[in-house]
Amino acid sequence: MIVFIDGTYGVGKTSVVSEIKKKFANDDMVFIEADFWFRKMCDCRIHQAKKEATPNIGGMFPQTNITFIRSFQKRITEKVKDENTKILVDMTLTSNVCKELILDHFTKIHRNVLHIILIAEEDTIRNRIIHDVNRDKPQALYAIKRNLDFLKDNYGDAQQINTENKTIDDVAQEVMKYLKCKGYLQHNMS
Repeated sequence: MIVFIDGTYGVGKTSVVSEIKKKFANDDMVFIEADFWFRKMCDCRIHQAKKEATPNIGGMFPQTNITFIRSFQKRITEKVKDENTKILVDMTLTSNVCKELILDHFTKIHRNVLHIILIAEEDTIRNRIIHDVNRDKPQALYAIKRNLDFLKDNYGDAQQINTENKTIDDVAQEVMKYLKCKGYLQHNMS
């Protein structure tokens, strides 16, 4: 089973997945955070570029960096070898190549794939980004509209969960309730 938690920057994906992680600390669910692996890849590329004096890092964001997308696809593939493994992937899936090589790819080869998009009003997302101390604000703010449009235009069949005026715990509970309803979880929710 693979569950993709999607949405534009600032909508709360990482925070919600972190909250869900706490509730499954002793469970067999595997969490794969795209931002963590993207930063790790970039750090390795920067280190290599300094050695070779050839800075070739690729796209600015995980969903636009083809090297990262292919690497991330392999990382997920390694984790889904056992069909009973539950995987929760936190990633913004807002480019055609990312959609094709990540979401469409795994939807074609696995029966148990769910796609959940966290949503909120654009002004709310902007405000969250502005107040987030750990974010590249100019890039994230610049891409909001494009990301929201891509999500709306390409994923009409995805489950949407509105994060507007909700706490992180409220949204995490809503995600877990949806997963339980779909038969993906047998975990007692706290």
